[in-house]
Amino acid sequence: MPPFLEVQNLQVSYGRARVVRGVSLEVAAGECVALVGANGAGKTSIIRSIMGLTPATGGRVLINGADVTGAPPWKRASAGIGYMPEGRRIFSNLNVERNLLVGAYQVRDQTRVRTSLERIYGIFPRLRERQSQFGSTLSGGEQQMLAIGRALMSDPRLLIIDEVSMGLAPVLVSQAFQLITRLHVEGLTILLVEQNAKKALQVAERGYLLESGRVVLSGTASDLSGHPDFVGTYFGRTCTTGAE
Repeated sequence: MPPFLEVQNLQVSYGRARVVRGVSLEVAAGECVALVGANGAGKTSIIRSIMGLTPATGGRVLINGADVTGAPPWKRASAGIGYMPEGRRIFSNLNVERNLLVGAYQVRDQTRVRTSLERIYGIFPRLRERQSQFGSTLSGGEQQMLAIGRALMSDPRLLIIDEVSMGLAPVLVSQAFQLITRLHVEGLTILLVEQNAKKALQVAERGYLLESGRVVLSGTASDLSGHPDFVGTYFGRTCTTGAE
């Protein structure tokens, strides 16, 4: 059985600048996998290419064994991928409930939509309390809840979360990672893209370390976090391992 998500030798360029240089990774159904690296390593470019928002200049993206490299974003979403983008990207001029409903725009069964909405309110009671408030009036933590909730509205098989800790106070960061653990325990497949590598590898089973657009280390979360080259990347030594 193929991995639910497979990225093969992915390359992404902006003009003459090559920002992703032959990245390969996979996420099996039921896994929580972390893609970690410093700011500017190319993490978001990889995710945008997986979602079809930034064209790949080389390589392939497969979802459940099907090649979707040239497919538009909506087809990738309909294949079972939910996406929480970096910076949340909520609609500030819509209220909470309408923001959530945007996440279910491809779901035609209104009973299923209402069931998903009630599930999100069960996960995030604060959003139920704020359902009539505009997105612009929410705190940073509430906006993060809303962005994750919107991504869950289509009941995806894989949830891609880009920089969940960005801009949050430490206590809210801990709560965000607790939520990711809960969603994974409940059976959701997760690809966690995160600059806070220590936190990410505490909740993930496997990880990939990205540096200058290349995967330089991969393995189980425990092996990766204890690897001297991982420590070097985050604590001042130069990573010397070749790309995998």
